[in-house]
Amino acid sequence: MYSNALGQLKLETSYYYNELNRQVVLNLMGQSEDRCLLIGNSYDEIKMLPLHLEANAENICRSLYFHKLVLCYLFQDYEQALSNAKSADKYSDSAVGTIPLYHFYHSLVHLAIYSDTPKFEQKLILAKVKANRKKLKKWAQSAPMTHLHKLYLVEAEQHRVLGENAQAIECYDRAINLAKEHESILLG
Repeated sequence: MYSNALGQLKLETSYYYNELNRQVVLNLMGQSEDRCLLIGNSYDEIKMLPLHLEANAENICRSLYFHKLVLCYLFQDYEQALSNAKSADKYSDSAVGTIPLYHFYHSLVHLAIYSDTPKFEQKLILAKVKANRKKLKKWAQSAPMTHLHKLYLVEAEQHRVLGENAQAIECYDRAINLAKEHESILLG
């Protein structure tokens, strides 16, 4: 319904954002052949990405790769999630509302692969997570109701992969309690 109205009003950018977001929801509902590819009834990334690039629509390219990062994380395709994070980085100047969530998911993906990564790369992962946590901490100070539970979840995951179980449990509990308190989705 909204897409039809946006199309009739010739609001192309809004139309494409709406269709992209709609496809993300369809993927989450299992209504796509590959849940990590934004190809389905609402949007086709293979067809649309070249058009967005040609139009120099960096903001929608960033959104596309950000959404793919999240989908790949949620469906445990971590290597593809990292690839999408790198692609999203190319358009970081055009990012608006997804910046904190990007750093949140970027950390979670890196921590998800930590145990299967060679020792020398693990240090790089921890450095990336530390840099992301620093940013998340800043946002958590400004808007704890939106970001503090995410910070604790990243900290919990870091403690978990480092084998610091007591600290991990404490941070998981804080993340869950803060998400409940602020009526927020833990991963959103």
